[in-house]
Amino acid sequence: MPSYEELRVATEKIWSAVEKPARPLFIVSINTSSLAAGADETLTALRGLSADGGFDVGITGDTGMAFAEPVVQVRRLGAPTVLYGGVTADKAAAFASAAAKGVAKELAIGIVDGVAEATVPALAESDWMRPQVRWMM
Repeated sequence: MPSYEELRVATEKIWSAVEKPARPLFIVSINTSSLAAGADETLTALRGLSADGGFDVGITGDTGMAFAEPVVQVRRLGAPTVLYGGVTADKAAAFASAAAKGVAKELAIGIVDGVAEATVPALAESDWMRPQVRWMM
């Protein structure tokens, strides 16, 4: 069985591609709620746009934000990570163009990490997150 250190080293490169992507990384939430809201179509549209749009596309599980599905998180090197909601396939092209270069403010829910902007609050300060208590187990 590999040691913790061996596992950490093996996964470091993979995680680095997510944490500090060379190109913008669009991460689409795929779960029962998001599929019902059209996330599969959003994922397909973003994947189709990614080569020419200069960004990569990945998937993640449930964000807990069923009310905002389809949800897409965008990570850009040297920029705050932004969570977006209501990113439907028909909005994908305009969204991708804006989010790959900056912030697509009209769909932004909040800044996940990094400095919040005047028009986009920190996710932790949103009405949805503020009353929640996070426990580290």
